[in-house]
Amino acid sequence: MRCPFAAPAAVLAAGVALAAAPSPSSAAVRHADPAGAGTACSVVAPCALTTAVGSAMPADEVVLAAGQYPPLTSDLAAVSALDVHGASRSPRAVVTLSGAGRFRLDGDERLSDVDLVTTGSGAAVTISGGATVERVRITATTSGARGAELYTGALLDSTVRAVGTSSVAVQTAPNGATVTATIRNATLVASGTGAVAYSAAAVGASGSTTANVTNTILQGAATDLATASGGGAVAVNLSHDNFTTTTGAAAHRHDLGGNQSGMPPLFADPAAGDLHELAASPTVDAGIDADANGSLDVDGDARRIATTDIGADERVPPPPVVVDPAPTPDPGTPVTDPPAADPAPPTPPARVGAAPGRAVSKPRAARLVSRRVRVRAHRAELLLACPATAIPAGCSGRVVLRLPHGGGSAAVAYRLPANVQRRVRVRLARSQEARLRRAGRSGLRVRVTLAAAGAPLLVTLRR
Repeated sequence: MRCPFAAPAAVLAAGVALAAAPSPSSAAVRHADPAGAGTACSVVAPCALTTAVGSAMPADEVVLAAGQYPPLTSDLAAVSALDVHGASRSPRAVVTLSGAGRFRLDGDERLSDVDLVTTGSGAAVTISGGATVERVRITATTSGARGAELYTGALLDSTVRAVGTSSVAVQTAPNGATVTATIRNATLVASGTGAVAYSAAAVGASGSTTANVTNTILQGAATDLATASGGGAVAVNLSHDNFTTTTGAAAHRHDLGGNQSGMPPLFADPAAGDLHELAASPTVDAGIDADANGSLDVDGDARRIATTDIGADERVPPPPVVVDPAPTPDPGTPVTDPPAADPAPPTPPARVGAAPGRAVSKPRAARLVSRRVRVRAHRAELLLACPATAIPAGCSGRVVLRLPHGGGSAAVAYRLPANVQRRVRVRLARSQEARLRRAGRSGLRVRVTLAAAGAPLLVTLRR
């Protein structure tokens, strides 16, 4: 096992110089933005991430606006009691760390609701001194990289992916120090060749490593849980975790009950980094309920739905696709349908026995008025219009949204009177809502099908 790090005190000695601690009453909120500049760090004039964190005083708060931040190439050290968090959970702030870049938390700091991606050979974040990382999604992309180095501190409600060769999702490996690491409701996946999900060791002849791992998924290509000792004590306390393969002395592992072995978790799309649980995953409702679990999962959803799940994600059952009833008192807004855009259909042949000149009428497909999909509260809203030429049958059919990147589809039936426009709402699973929001941010297009009488109309539009 590659453990080139000294004890946390030595490891974290270098970093950004910080000002002396002010009184608690002077704590400030600083705002950072991917395009931030200057030193104001205010809502109306946000600054760069490095400026916001580097100039912060103890107990300050740093709020990161959503978006992709410029890569960090050196340590970004957080001052004591600093609270760094994303402004929103969807979309998120995304921070890339390259070369020797990393977030360094070595006191009672907190980092939450951001995405970290390391393209260097080190760790995206180092956690020690009682620091907490919560609801953070971490990806380590290169050979030998670590997603997180965890000493005395907590990793909560977070996902860590290590996709490089011989990489480690999370590593606890002090050299001569005594540390207590906490991992709770986390998903640690190491998919690269020779990769390890969690590595716990006591490198030196003295010191010790104690790791309390609860409600956590450990899945590594080489091994799920690796332990080692250079002479110091190692104790990994496992409660209601999902893992199968281990290396190291059995005496290092303490089974506290509720653990799953030989029952691989089922993820939505692990190759693409989507670690949301599928309904059939054995980890659903298999964790242990406790106040220490907190109230939110990695996405900000309720932590407990029925029984707590194992892993960072708490699976939210998708709502059924239902027809939103049209409001009875409101007849809708009459619309004028341009003939060129929606020509009247040809008169079908009369039925045998039908009165001369009387056509057989059937419902038509509505016309899509929206050019953007409006997403809120797990629903996608679209504005449809039924032309005046649809008398007497009106418009009816189904709205089908086909999401990009294998996101599947969502549908709802609709019925509109002629010469009326009305919003329809398509219910989305949480993962579908997230994909739709990502598609909008990336400028991708969403395909919408409006079908009636077997005649689909395909429209592409931006979110």
